[in-house]
Amino acid sequence: MLSHDTQVQLVKTIMTIAKEEQGLETIKQLLAEQKLFTPYTAFLRIDKLDHRHLTKTDLQSFLE
Repeated sequence: MLSHDTQVQLVKTIMTIAKEEQGLETIKQLLAEQKLFTPYTAFLRIDKLDHRHLTKTDLQSFLE
């Protein structure tokens, strides 16, 4: 059984995650409305070494 304090912290954490997920969903919907946005093209721009998957290094390089 979790202590009351642990339960409260767990609820806060889950609520924070849910709020962030909701914000991400809004961003996804905005991207989907952009006629010139294609997820595959975006993926290819980030995967410059053609690994066919993204790595931490790929993301860091893209964001620099």
